[in-house]
Amino acid sequence: MLNGDRQCYLKAARQIDIPVLFLNGEWDEYTSAEDARVFEQHVAKSSFGTIQATGHFLDMEHKAACRDSRQALMKFLKPEQHASRIRYQQGQTHHAFAV
Repeated sequence: MLNGDRQCYLKAARQIDIPVLFLNGEWDEYTSAEDARVFEQHVAKSSFGTIQATGHFLDMEHKAACRDSRQALMKFLKPEQHASRIRYQQGQTHHAFAV
């Protein structure tokens, strides 16, 4: 993933100001977990997850990977509600999901 113009990608990543979830398969040969973690360091509101025993195509590889991918995505998109917690700043209504 980072074989191209690395500095250009990282500069663009620093401009992202919405929550981003990076999900990788444990055995992903196309986009490694290490590559995603590099982006995670440059995207301020990011989180990272790994789907065990799967490759690049996450939810298409087997039923457990599909279930785990869905659970991770839903947890990201619908975090637990806490009465005293402000989830987002006013005007911030979008999430981003990177696979």
